Amino acid sequence: MKSIYMRNLWIGLMKNKKRVIIAWLVIIALFCSLGVVKAYPEKLSSPESSEVEEYNAALQKYDDTIQEVQNNIELCQEQVDKQQKYCDESIYMQLDPSNIQKVTVQYMVRVNDMNSSNALNEISYITNALMNYVVGDGMASEIAGELGDTSGEYLRELISCQVSGNILKIYVIHSDMDQAKAIGEKIEAKVDAYKNTVENELGSFTLSVVEFSEATVADISVQDKQNANLNNLKNYQSSLTDHKTKLVSQQSVKKNYSTQYKPDGVTSTSPKKTIVEYGALGVIAGIVLPFVIYALWYTMSGRVKGKEELLAADVNVLATYSEKKGYEPSIARTALDLKLLAEKNEKEKLWVKCLGNSKNITKVTDELKEDILKQGLTMEILEDGKETIDQLQNIVENGNMILVAEAGTTNYTQVEEQLQFCERFNVSVWGCIVIE
Repeated sequence: MKSIYMRNLWIGLMKNKKRVIIAWLVIIALFCSLGVVKAYPEKLSSPESSEVEEYNAALQKYDDTIQEVQNNIELCQEQVDKQQKYCDESIYMQLDPSNIQKVTVQYMVRVNDMNSSNALNEISYITNALMNYVVGDGMASEIAGELGDTSGEYLRELISCQVSGNILKIYVIHSDMDQAKAIGEKIEAKVDAYKNTVENELGSFTLSVVEFSEATVADISVQDKQNANLNNLKNYQSSLTDHKTKLVSQQSVKKNYSTQYKPDGVTSTSPKKTIVEYGALGVIAGIVLPFVIYALWYTMSGRVKGKEELLAADVNVLATYSEKKGYEPSIARTALDLKLLAEKNEKEKLWVKCLGNSKNITKVTDELKEDILKQGLTMEILEDGKETIDQLQNIVENGNMILVAEAGTTNYTQVEEQLQFCERFNVSVWGCIVIE
């Protein structure tokens, strides 16, 4: 009648989960200990410990150098990417130094009293405020947002200012005259609007455009600046190549050193990684081993493990009992169910067969008998292997049987023999009470 199901194995494990968890923790601890031994052989030690320490120290130096080179590579790569992006996207870098489209906006600044001794200082403050606004990030970003086809950063380097006395000159250079004029016009509008802000801080003044001109010019300084940016890009690229070459060299040297001078007992991975790997193996083994061991014991053991085996053999489980949980359902409810079965089958006496002689079985049968008597029925308890011929004849004549089994004590043979007896003589097994 023994049936093995994965579900029953799992239920059995859950009933013993405290033992399983303890075994799991012990296995993990053992594997971690093995990992520590493997990771730090020099600490357990031997005459070779100093050699191992020197070897690990040398490897650490190589690792530190490699890490430093990798950091330098990341920094150089960022510089190369940034400079390459600038050279590819900057409007300034696309200018033809011999054919630059230039727009000039010239302003005249006048204060209320141009003849006062403080007039030059007032004009200087005003022109400096306007110049800082023009060449700053704020105005360029605003214009770039309105144009929608360039960034404020790239636009700002196309704009320059020059102050001479009360004259403020703003220059815009571009490869396209229409674009240069559009930028110049927007600058003019922005400066006019900004005038109120300056007046609030420095007092009233007049600001008038005295010139808005355009021209095509050549400017060798543009080419010089472009070449300087291209040279910077080449230097960054060269530095990046050097660091990559150094990285490969250091990795190769470390590999050769670790191969030629590696002492016995040293792992090829870092100590932390070794411990983590063994710990992970411990976690897996802690899950697998208890299950395998329990499955072997479950398969080879001849004793009933719980109510699941009886249910798998189509035996009705009337109730279960354990010291912690008591009866499920109550013994009174079980007695009532048996009374209803007795009435249905027109029986006045119940026969209970004990599949074992433990204290728990005696306790359960005595309590069941007490509640059966309260229901107006009689009950006779039979001990396994001690039945008399008269008792067996009475069982066959009466035609009913109730089994009481104990997990871990009752074996499958006892249950099998009893079921075969009942089947042979047409005795109805009404169910079983299982002690777990």
